[in-house]
Amino acid sequence: MAITINGSGTITGVSAGGLPDGCVTDDDLASTLDLSGKTMTYGLTDSDLSGVSTGKVLQTVSARFTSTGSVSIGQSDYTTSPSITKSITPVGSGSSFLIYIRWFGECDNGESTVAHVYRGSSRINEASTSVYHGLSMPTQTGNHGDIDSTPQIMHLQTLDTTGSTAGTSITYTLKYSSAVTSGTMYTNRVYSGYYGGTHYETGVSEIIITEIGA
Repeated sequence: MAITINGSGTITGVSAGGLPDGCVTDDDLASTLDLSGKTMTYGLTDSDLSGVSTGKVLQTVSARFTSTGSVSIGQSDYTTSPSITKSITPVGSGSSFLIYIRWFGECDNGESTVAHVYRGSSRINEASTSVYHGLSMPTQTGNHGDIDSTPQIMHLQTLDTTGSTAGTSITYTLKYSSAVTSGTMYTNRVYSGYYGGTHYETGVSEIIITEIGA
């Protein structure tokens, strides 16, 4: 077919691929391309993407907890109140997960209390199932004669290398246990009923989960 230029800005008779390479430049394209409703195929293979996700951060999710609460704890694994928990849906298979938790509060048997991270219904990264064995424990922020003004803080970080299946959600939860038979753990507040009063500390707890590609 002959190429026809009709004088109105339309060229006919050019088939797909009929233009020589390099004849369309960046300046010829609109500054904004509307690709809605279109499917783009990049033509990349697995070998083209080799190493892109290995050891790289794939996503990060987080949750902050500002409400106050308390829970009785003893010689079992207890969830805090409010529950410090977060789910993540992996975008890759075989990923590892870096879990960081900051807990603020106070417990009346802090020297006997240890913390655990649960993946679903199981502890992770611990060498023992004992109630006095854990990944971390609360640390008192200061020495004060007033038991209502001695908040505690805990920073916990651990890497879960169990692996993952892309698209299958995983839930991580902070839990505590105590070597003694009973105690009370207060989250985002200090001991007894004076929380929220003048000079009595309240705080915020947080969990951050980072997926790292296999």
